Amino acid sequence: MLTQWCARIVMCCTAAGPDVCVDWAYDNTQCRANFLSQGFDCSASEWTSSAFCAEGIDVCVSDMRLVACADITGGTANVPGSCP
Repeated sequence: MLTQWCARIVMCCTAAGPDVCVDWAYDNTQCRANFLSQGFDCSASEWTSSAFCAEGIDVCVSDMRLVACADITGGTANVPGSCP
């Protein structure tokens, strides 16, 4: 999920041009590192439990493309509600 979220952020910020977003938002590796440094834990139970099945993850990832680039570049974007 984090990979897809960062891909969306990087796509929007790259399209917006330089100096629109924070530095880490232009590079997938730096984006992932930013979220991990803030406590996003890929091994947390909400991500690894069987209660959130592959179909749910697919819906979450699919909904990420619906997050408006204007919200991302404006700093008001949230992870879609379909994501745990």
